[in-house]
Amino acid sequence: ARGGRRLPLRLYSLWARRRPPTHGRLLLGAVAPLWRRRGIGAQLLHQVLRHAQEERGTGLACGPYAPDSAAARLMERFGAQPMQRYHLYEWNAW
Repeated sequence: ARGGRRLPLRLYSLWARRRPPTHGRLLLGAVAPLWRRRGIGAQLLHQVLRHAQEERGTGLACGPYAPDSAAARLMERFGAQPMQRYHLYEWNAW
């Protein structure tokens, strides 16, 4: 009747759903090419970090970025550390 899940798992799921999130994810952050090198990206990232702090967040994930990109350098200037590497695959079969 409960989907076959055991009691400890059900209790953990109930607890996890009611617990406020502590980590966030910046899915897309970009500055148009004509507006780059003016501090806009830094201002946007500062706002994101401030909002996360106001919401009592303890971590924020961003990316993926190419290791030698301006975005990666910006993240590192703000104290972020690269944590993972991604492999992106593409094909043009059509």
